[in-house]
Amino acid sequence: MPDMMKAVAAIEKDRVGIVEIPVPVPGDYECLTKITYCGICNGTDLKLISNKVADKETPYPTILGHESVGFIVKTGRKVRNWKVGDRVVSPIGTVDPSSGFSSSFGQMAEYGITHDIKAMMEDGVPLGKQPPIPTYRGNLIPDGVSYRDAVMLLTFKENYSALVNFGLKPGMDVLVIGDGPVAMGIACSAKAQGACRVSLIGHHDDRLEHIKNCIHVDDAFNSQNTDPVEALSGHRFDLVVDAVGNLGNACRMASLLKDGGKLGLYGVLSREKANMNIFDVPNNISIHTLNWPYHEHWVNKEVCDLVVKGVLVPSQYYSHVLPMQEAEAGFELVRERKAFKVILQMPGVTEE
Repeated sequence: MPDMMKAVAAIEKDRVGIVEIPVPVPGDYECLTKITYCGICNGTDLKLISNKVADKETPYPTILGHESVGFIVKTGRKVRNWKVGDRVVSPIGTVDPSSGFSSSFGQMAEYGITHDIKAMMEDGVPLGKQPPIPTYRGNLIPDGVSYRDAVMLLTFKENYSALVNFGLKPGMDVLVIGDGPVAMGIACSAKAQGACRVSLIGHHDDRLEHIKNCIHVDDAFNSQNTDPVEALSGHRFDLVVDAVGNLGNACRMASLLKDGGKLGLYGVLSREKANMNIFDVPNNISIHTLNWPYHEHWVNKEVCDLVVKGVLVPSQYYSHVLPMQEAEAGFELVRERKAFKVILQMPGVTEE
């Protein structure tokens, strides 16, 4: 096993590079996991690079990535619920502080750690808050799902769990603000959870067309050339979900809520767009903030079932797969909206 590994770091504001850091050493209840692919998050990763995350300063230099998958290559001596070769979602990015790098989820690297949570709980080991906590990470990739497709499982879990947290019930009408893979996943998950009507508002014709071709939405408007408030003025929604992180736009679309409806804030907020005037939204609605995922791993089974059944089709949610060495180009593709989503392939991986 090598002592050092390559990783993708935000070296300083607006500068990404490939660096070398120590390979994590697994403890008694931990498994060393070879990371095969890691997705670029169109929201979190880009905002971390530009130091625009509303509620935190980016701790440069820092290792990026929270959408990884891989397989276990070594187990700690007290691990009994994992074995070498198991394919897993979301190994934890572990960065040795002595390397001089911090971790901004830290999974855009060649190796990570998967915990044996069940064994820790059985043995009375204190779990702490994060990481790890019960049902946190470390789920198996379903049979028949490729590693690169499995990258989307975390996003799907975040989408699906957000709707659960927002209180979506069958028969409700939902409006989603956004036209990227997150907005698409929320819209698809809303239909899967029994939403009656699902409408979408975005800014890019090509993305909206892609979403309409892949999943069923009742309406999809480009707000650059159509006023969605006017176009939808005859309809009211139970739930409006902002998947972008633009409070100004979200507040305006809240005018389309039914009396007693809910505005769900899902998109990662930028620091310069994080202020909100309560008088900008209608009376008698509720606002539910979910700037970071909450209990997303609790819906792992439901999401995996939807993937196996073909309701959620991972390959529809990413457009580019690039080697890690081209990470900087991948970020540029996302930043310029030339890619729907980019997945990075780690060194030494030969999957299709």
